[in-house]
Amino acid sequence: MLRRLSFEGIENFRDVGGYQASYGPTECGVLYRSGSLSDATDADLRAIEALGIRSVIDLRSDEVKANYPDRTRDIEGIAHYSLSVNGNGRLAKDREDMVESYLEMLEEPRQARMILMAIAHVEKPLILHCVAGKDRTGVFVFLTLLANGVSFEDANADYLVSPAYLGKLRAHSLERNPDFPKAVMDPDALFMKEVWGRFIDVYGSLDSYLEDFLMMGEDDIRLLKNCLGKQERSYGAVLFDEEGKVLVERMMLGHFSLPKGHVESFDQSPEETAKREILEETGLKLEILSPKTTSIEYSPYPGKAKRVTFFIGRSLGGEERPQKEEVSSIHWLDPEDAWRCLTHDNDRHVLRWAVLEYSLLGKKGS
Repeated sequence: MLRRLSFEGIENFRDVGGYQASYGPTECGVLYRSGSLSDATDADLRAIEALGIRSVIDLRSDEVKANYPDRTRDIEGIAHYSLSVNGNGRLAKDREDMVESYLEMLEEPRQARMILMAIAHVEKPLILHCVAGKDRTGVFVFLTLLANGVSFEDANADYLVSPAYLGKLRAHSLERNPDFPKAVMDPDALFMKEVWGRFIDVYGSLDSYLEDFLMMGEDDIRLLKNCLGKQERSYGAVLFDEEGKVLVERMMLGHFSLPKGHVESFDQSPEETAKREILEETGLKLEILSPKTTSIEYSPYPGKAKRVTFFIGRSLGGEERPQKEEVSSIHWLDPEDAWRCLTHDNDRHVLRWAVLEYSLLGKKGS
């Protein structure tokens, strides 16, 4: 399959879809890796907009970001995340120093954790990039592929493609520094094997690195391990009644949850999805009280990454009738009791946000 996308000013722009993972092939159009986006032409920006990109993670140093701004910031609707890598992608002196520099990128837990959490959680499709899209981007794409169950051989093959797509950067680097280390510009096929072997010597395994060194939670690790799978979108609402009580559903599987549901092809907007799903699940009509939303991300099944966006609303009445296929019963509870009975921490975070926003709405109306 063709993974590389050609642009006028951007080099090394590639899709990491199509690799065999633990759950099947990684999905195309989820994660793109790239060199700098600062040289994007207007035509490049139109092409990126056509891809439906929702997020960009920029791993370049603060100085480079300031001097060479990411041109995708001109595209409306893209969220940008400026994250730095330990060592700032320093230029290695030789092959051995390059191995050390790759390990350095991973040895500062706060920075590495923020990057991997962002890769897992931000809205997709996502572009992850640095200057060349080879080293900083290469390390974190490599880990993400391995986390998703892609073989070392395929992850290594993905890494090794970069030099072939960096013609302009190569020429510029050699012009400025004719003695630019060849091992740095063109890593050999055994390079990442050495990096990975050193990584295992230090951390034991990728799971140990994520759990014990980065202190990522179980739900976050599960999402990272499935973030290149099928992407699912749902919408729902935290529903209040006149007394300020919150609607909680007891699902047929036994857990307690906030009402939400999948987007259907005929839905015209996120608001329409939320209203339709709540009517279907509870029999109640939803009035959305604010344009503000909050979202949660998790992996309900292997090979699936789910993003749920919640509105704040109130009931306009209707006949309370749980959807028998999915919902066992519905309950109006004080927020404190709803907090106690909700099964998942993600839902509790949503409830906390909604109660605060609902209280502010009340103050604005008084």
